[in-house]
Amino acid sequence: MSIQPIVTDDGSPSFRNNNYDEAYHSKSGAIEESFKKYALPLKIWEKENPVIYDVCFGIGYNAAAAIDVFLEKGKGELKIYCYENDPEILKKALEINPEFKNYELIKNVVDCNQQFVAEFALHDYPITDADILTRGPKAWDDMLNTINICKFNIGSGATGIVTHSFYEALNHAYHRNLYGNSVTEFAHVKRLFSDAWLRIMGMKLFGLRATDYMRVASETDKRYMLFNPIMKMKVAIQGEKVHEHLFDIIAAKGFEKDMYFEQAVSELVGFPKLEGTRHVNMALIAKLIPSYMFMPGQFEEVGRIKDNRNDDFMFHQGKTSGYAKTKFHDYNPAYNSLAHLPNVKVFLEQIQAYKEFLMVSGTDIAKQMMNFDFLLGVGELFTMVAYGHLIIESAKMEGVSDAVMNQMFDLFVRDFSAYAVELYGKPVNTDVQLEKILKMIKRPVPMIEEFEKVLKDEVYSLVDVYKQNP
Repeated sequence: MSIQPIVTDDGSPSFRNNNYDEAYHSKSGAIEESFKKYALPLKIWEKENPVIYDVCFGIGYNAAAAIDVFLEKGKGELKIYCYENDPEILKKALEINPEFKNYELIKNVVDCNQQFVAEFALHDYPITDADILTRGPKAWDDMLNTINICKFNIGSGATGIVTHSFYEALNHAYHRNLYGNSVTEFAHVKRLFSDAWLRIMGMKLFGLRATDYMRVASETDKRYMLFNPIMKMKVAIQGEKVHEHLFDIIAAKGFEKDMYFEQAVSELVGFPKLEGTRHVNMALIAKLIPSYMFMPGQFEEVGRIKDNRNDDFMFHQGKTSGYAKTKFHDYNPAYNSLAHLPNVKVFLEQIQAYKEFLMVSGTDIAKQMMNFDFLLGVGELFTMVAYGHLIIESAKMEGVSDAVMNQMFDLFVRDFSAYAVELYGKPVNTDVQLEKILKMIKRPVPMIEEFEKVLKDEVYSLVDVYKQNP
């Protein structure tokens, strides 16, 4: 072993690196050294709200000693930024339990790459008024409003990950020859690459448009309250679907350690699962079905927001009550603007069937949706309506062609039908509900020449355009 445990003269544990023939702390005492040479000479009690940059964090003794000193003598808030380039010594830090006050490092809860997410216990840790930002109902509102913003990044992260994976899979498949043909010429591979690219396009277009509505938010315009949960949940799950498509193409190559794909698959799978993402966010989204589907409001048209305005409202979102009364603009104008496309027309028929399902369900659907399994089925279909709505708006701003949009809604018609089949199987449905659900199950209009053109011009034209640095 290159790193071996030792015990210093004050009884505190440390380590010795045999590769460099050096110990991490002096023989006289590891904890003693951390206090006498680092924590006390800093005199952090002389500054209010001190900030420490702990470079070469090691096993954390210096930072821990600084915390102990600050808790005893300090003023305000202490921030410590820790940097360590050696993942081996970070793992070793978990093997010891030094006697510092107030907290105990238990373990690193993840074990991939160089990430370190600590589980720790606090023992009689002092909390002062200076540590408390808000109290009472406002504290609850601030907590939820913070999540409203932060959850957005989950979808953005998923979009970036699958974009890297897409290029890697495409480059690999195009240059791989089987039975005298490039892998990209097989019919099933064509469909998988087309669906993967169209899903990524949808993820990007939705994310751009959802950003617009978040940046124009105000006390009278809280449409982001629907679009942000969709960004977190729907877009992240779409990312998983993209990886499913690509994994069927890249196959064993995707397991090799020098591929980005291997890391991407293992990390992305957690995105939709964070904090029970699908379940929690679908419960929020479902509350907005009546308002969005049947009671649209009037809003000024919002363009693409690219300026450097200060997004003040995001930090003053106010009370979280009245969520279900949030108003949205009518989705029909966006869909009707592309109603000349065969597959958008089919999708509109599915939306109408969904509305009929909601109407025949009446107020009883509220009781049915107490069954969370049923709620998820109803919510998935609703999410498709809002998802397509913003994608159409965004596509017009970005100049996306009719051919691409028609192929995208070929995919969405299939998705909508799949969700409808899933809902059909729920045991709490009534006979009249089942009749309406069957009307949602549609076949997209096949347009083979258009499919081949989009595949050639938009998807396969990306071969070797991007390669990630090793």
